[in-house]
Amino acid sequence: GQDGTVTVTWQGLEPGRQYYYRFETKNKHSRVGRFRTLPPPDSKQPLKIGYFSCQDYEAGYYNAQAAMAKEDLDLVVCLGDYIYEHKYYDGPADRVDKTGVNEDGDVQSLDEYRQKYRMYQTDKQLQELHSAHSWVTIWDDHEVEDNYAGDEADSSQSDPNLENSGYPRRVPFKERRRNAYKAYFEAHPRLKRKGMEKNQIYGSIRLGGLAELFLTDQRQYRDPQPCEDGI
Repeated sequence: GQDGTVTVTWQGLEPGRQYYYRFETKNKHSRVGRFRTLPPPDSKQPLKIGYFSCQDYEAGYYNAQAAMAKEDLDLVVCLGDYIYEHKYYDGPADRVDKTGVNEDGDVQSLDEYRQKYRMYQTDKQLQELHSAHSWVTIWDDHEVEDNYAGDEADSSQSDPNLENSGYPRRVPFKERRRNAYKAYFEAHPRLKRKGMEKNQIYGSIRLGGLAELFLTDQRQYRDPQPCEDGI
Protein backbone atom coordinates (compact mmCIF):
# COMPACT_ATOMS: atom_id res chain seq x y z
CA GLY A 1 0.00 0.00 0.00
CA GLN A 2 0.90 3.69 0.15
CA ASP A 3 0.53 6.46 2.72
CA GLY A 4 1.28 3.95 5.47
CA THR A 5 -1.43 1.53 4.38
CA VAL A 6 -0.91 -2.22 4.06
CA THR A 7 -2.72 -4.61 1.73
CA VAL A 8 -2.37 -8.33 2.36
CA THR A 9 -3.95 -11.07 0.21
CA TRP A 10 -4.30 -14.44 1.91
CA GLN A 11 -5.00 -17.75 0.19
CA GLY A 12 -6.27 -20.99 1.68
CA LEU A 13 -8.38 -19.63 4.55
CA GLU A 14 -11.08 -22.03 5.70
CA PRO A 15 -14.72 -20.98 5.18
CA GLY A 16 -16.91 -20.11 8.14
CA ARG A 17 -14.02 -19.67 10.54
CA GLN A 18 -12.98 -16.89 12.90
CA TYR A 19 -9.48 -15.49 12.35
CA TYR A 20 -7.38 -13.04 14.33
CA TYR A 21 -4.58 -10.76 13.16
CA ARG A 22 -2.43 -7.78 14.00
CA PHE A 23 0.32 -5.77 12.32
CA GLU A 24 3.76 -5.46 13.83
CA THR A 25 6.79 -3.25 13.31
CA LYS A 26 10.12 -3.32 15.08
CA ASN A 27 8.84 -1.19 17.96
CA LYS A 28 5.05 -1.34 17.90
CA HIS A 29 2.09 -3.53 17.10
CA SER A 30 -1.54 -2.85 16.32
CA ARG A 31 -4.55 -3.95 18.30
CA VAL A 32 -5.74 -7.49 17.60
CA GLY A 33 -8.33 -7.53 14.84
CA ARG A 34 -10.69 -10.34 13.94
CA PHE A 35 -12.83 -11.39 11.02
CA ARG A 36 -14.99 -14.33 10.05
CA THR A 37 -14.71 -15.90 6.62
CA LEU A 38 -17.95 -16.51 4.72
CA PRO A 39 -19.54 -19.97 4.83
CA PRO A 40 -19.02 -22.47 1.98
CA PRO A 41 -21.21 -22.18 -1.14
CA ASP A 42 -23.56 -25.00 -0.09
CA SER A 43 -24.10 -23.72 3.46
CA LYS A 44 -27.63 -22.95 4.69
CA GLN A 45 -26.28 -21.11 7.72
CA PRO A 46 -28.13 -17.83 8.38
CA LEU A 47 -25.94 -14.73 8.15
CA LYS A 48 -26.04 -11.39 9.96
CA ILE A 49 -24.95 -8.36 7.93
CA GLY A 50 -24.56 -4.85 9.28
CA TYR A 51 -24.49 -1.83 6.99
CA PHE A 52 -24.17 1.93 7.17
CA SER A 53 -23.64 4.98 4.97
CA CYS A 54 -23.18 8.75 5.10
CA GLN A 55 -20.82 9.04 8.06
CA ASP A 56 -19.87 12.71 8.20
CA TYR A 57 -17.17 13.16 10.84
CA GLU A 58 -18.30 16.68 11.74
CA ALA A 59 -21.97 15.79 12.14
CA GLY A 60 -21.54 13.80 15.35
CA TYR A 61 -20.11 10.65 16.86
CA TYR A 62 -19.89 7.08 15.58
CA ASN A 63 -22.07 5.52 18.26
CA ALA A 64 -23.80 3.32 15.70
CA GLN A 65 -20.47 1.98 14.44
CA ALA A 66 -19.37 1.23 18.00
CA ALA A 67 -22.62 -0.65 18.61
CA MET A 68 -22.15 -2.67 15.41
CA ALA A 69 -18.66 -3.62 16.58
CA LYS A 70 -20.25 -5.39 19.56
CA GLU A 71 -22.74 -7.32 17.42
CA ASP A 72 -22.19 -10.90 16.25
CA LEU A 73 -21.93 -10.05 12.54
CA ASP A 74 -20.63 -12.03 9.60
CA LEU A 75 -20.06 -8.97 7.42
CA VAL A 76 -20.16 -5.18 7.47
CA VAL A 77 -21.06 -3.28 4.30
CA CYS A 78 -20.36 0.44 3.84
CA LEU A 79 -22.81 1.72 1.23
CA GLY A 80 -20.87 4.89 0.48
CA ASP A 81 -20.05 8.36 1.76
CA TYR A 82 -17.44 6.95 4.12
CA ILE A 83 -15.91 10.45 4.05
CA TYR A 84 -17.24 13.88 3.13
CA GLU A 85 -15.01 15.91 0.84
CA HIS A 86 -15.71 19.22 2.54
CA LYS A 87 -17.71 20.83 5.31
CA TYR A 88 -21.48 20.31 5.39
CA TYR A 89 -22.52 20.42 9.06
CA ASP A 90 -21.76 22.28 12.26
CA GLY A 91 -21.44 19.54 14.84
CA PRO A 92 -19.70 19.13 18.19
CA ALA A 93 -16.81 21.47 18.91
CA ASP A 94 -14.34 18.58 19.11
CA ARG A 95 -15.28 17.30 15.63
CA VAL A 96 -14.19 20.27 13.52
CA ASP A 97 -12.61 19.08 10.26
CA LYS A 98 -9.43 21.06 9.51
CA THR A 99 -8.11 18.91 6.68
CA GLY A 100 -6.99 20.43 3.39
CA VAL A 101 -4.50 23.18 2.62
CA ASN A 102 -6.96 25.83 3.79
CA GLU A 103 -7.83 23.86 6.95
CA ASP A 104 -11.51 24.15 6.07
CA GLY A 105 -12.19 20.46 5.44
CA ASP A 106 -12.20 20.85 1.64
CA VAL A 107 -9.91 18.26 0.04
CA GLN A 108 -8.99 18.02 -3.64
CA SER A 109 -5.36 16.86 -4.00
CA LEU A 110 -4.14 13.32 -3.33
CA ASP A 111 -2.34 14.38 -0.16
CA GLU A 112 -5.51 16.07 1.06
CA TYR A 113 -7.71 13.02 0.48
CA ARG A 114 -5.14 10.92 2.31
CA GLN A 115 -5.24 13.42 5.16
CA LYS A 116 -9.04 13.10 5.25
CA TYR A 117 -8.94 9.30 5.57
CA ARG A 118 -6.28 9.51 8.26
CA MET A 119 -8.44 11.90 10.26
CA TYR A 120 -11.57 9.76 9.97
CA GLN A 121 -9.71 6.60 10.89
CA THR A 122 -8.30 8.08 14.09
CA ASP A 123 -11.84 7.85 15.49
CA LYS A 124 -11.78 5.16 18.20
CA GLN A 125 -15.36 4.04 17.59
CA LEU A 126 -14.72 3.62 13.87
CA GLN A 127 -11.52 1.71 14.68
CA GLU A 128 -13.56 -0.68 16.82
CA LEU A 129 -15.80 -1.52 13.89
CA HIS A 130 -12.89 -1.97 11.49
CA SER A 131 -11.15 -4.38 13.84
CA ALA A 132 -14.25 -6.41 14.74
CA HIS A 133 -15.63 -7.71 11.43
CA SER A 134 -15.01 -8.40 7.76
CA TRP A 135 -15.74 -5.38 5.55
CA VAL A 136 -17.01 -4.74 2.04
CA THR A 137 -17.15 -1.16 0.77
CA ILE A 138 -18.59 0.74 -2.15
CA TRP A 139 -18.54 4.47 -2.78
CA ASP A 140 -21.15 7.13 -3.47
CA ASP A 141 -20.45 10.76 -4.37
CA HIS A 142 -18.80 12.33 -1.31
CA GLU A 143 -15.72 10.13 -1.62
CA VAL A 144 -14.99 12.43 -4.59
CA GLU A 145 -17.34 15.41 -4.91
CA ASP A 146 -20.99 16.05 -4.15
CA ASN A 147 -23.36 14.91 -6.91
CA TYR A 148 -20.72 14.14 -9.52
CA ALA A 149 -21.74 11.90 -12.43
CA GLY A 150 -19.22 9.80 -14.33
CA ASP A 151 -16.35 12.03 -15.40
CA GLU A 152 -18.28 15.26 -14.92
CA ALA A 153 -18.96 17.46 -11.92
CA ASP A 154 -22.44 18.29 -10.69
CA SER A 155 -24.54 19.66 -13.55
CA SER A 156 -26.28 22.16 -11.25
CA GLN A 157 -23.05 24.21 -10.91
CA SER A 158 -22.59 26.39 -14.00
CA ASP A 159 -19.32 28.02 -12.89
CA PRO A 160 -16.38 25.74 -13.79
CA ASN A 161 -14.23 27.47 -11.18
CA LEU A 162 -16.51 26.45 -8.30
CA GLU A 163 -17.75 23.25 -6.74
CA ASN A 164 -21.52 22.97 -6.41
CA SER A 165 -21.24 24.04 -2.76
CA GLY A 166 -19.36 27.21 -3.65
CA TYR A 167 -15.82 26.16 -2.74
CA PRO A 168 -13.16 27.33 -5.23
CA ARG A 169 -12.02 24.55 -7.54
CA ARG A 170 -8.27 24.19 -6.99
CA VAL A 171 -7.90 20.95 -8.99
CA PRO A 172 -9.64 20.08 -12.30
CA PHE A 173 -12.49 17.66 -11.70
CA LYS A 174 -11.02 14.65 -13.53
CA GLU A 175 -7.75 15.02 -11.62
CA ARG A 176 -9.68 15.37 -8.39
CA ARG A 177 -11.60 12.18 -9.09
CA ARG A 178 -8.36 10.36 -9.85
CA ASN A 179 -6.88 11.55 -6.55
CA ALA A 180 -9.99 10.52 -4.65
CA TYR A 181 -10.12 7.04 -6.17
CA LYS A 182 -6.47 6.37 -5.38
CA ALA A 183 -6.87 7.43 -1.75
CA TYR A 184 -10.05 5.33 -1.48
CA PHE A 185 -8.32 2.15 -2.60
CA GLU A 186 -5.43 2.82 -0.24
CA ALA A 187 -7.76 3.22 2.74
CA HIS A 188 -10.18 0.31 2.11
CA PRO A 189 -10.11 -3.43 1.49
CA ARG A 190 -10.94 -4.21 -2.11
CA LEU A 191 -12.66 -7.04 -3.91
CA LYS A 192 -10.06 -7.97 -6.55
CA ARG A 193 -10.56 -10.60 -9.20
CA LYS A 194 -8.84 -11.42 -12.46
CA GLY A 195 -9.93 -9.16 -15.30
CA MET A 196 -11.27 -6.36 -13.12
CA GLU A 197 -10.87 -2.80 -14.33
CA LYS A 198 -8.47 -0.51 -12.49
CA ASN A 199 -11.15 1.40 -10.60
CA GLN A 200 -13.85 -1.27 -10.56
CA ILE A 201 -15.83 -1.68 -7.35
CA TYR A 202 -18.92 -3.46 -8.71
CA GLY A 203 -19.21 -7.21 -8.50
CA SER A 204 -20.89 -9.91 -6.42
CA ILE A 205 -20.06 -12.06 -3.42
CA ARG A 206 -21.68 -15.43 -2.74
CA LEU A 207 -22.94 -15.60 0.85
CA GLY A 208 -23.10 -19.33 1.39
CA GLY A 209 -26.05 -21.11 -0.23
CA LEU A 210 -28.70 -18.59 0.78
CA ALA A 211 -27.85 -15.29 -0.89
CA GLU A 212 -25.59 -13.33 -3.21
CA LEU A 213 -24.48 -9.80 -2.43
CA PHE A 214 -24.40 -7.54 -5.49
CA LEU A 215 -22.18 -4.46 -5.29
CA THR A 216 -23.11 -1.61 -7.61
CA ASP A 217 -21.31 1.56 -8.65
CA GLN A 218 -23.83 4.38 -8.78
CA ARG A 219 -21.34 7.14 -9.67
CA GLN A 220 -18.45 6.18 -11.93
CA TYR A 221 -20.50 5.21 -14.98
CA ARG A 222 -23.64 7.32 -14.69
CA ASP A 223 -24.73 10.11 -17.02
CA PRO A 224 -25.12 13.68 -15.71
CA GLN A 225 -28.43 14.35 -14.06
CA PRO A 226 -31.02 15.84 -16.48
CA CYS A 227 -32.29 19.37 -16.10
CA GLU A 228 -29.40 20.30 -13.79
CA ASP A 229 -30.94 18.17 -11.07
CA GLY A 230 -28.19 17.92 -8.46
CA ILE A 231 -29.29 14.76 -6.65
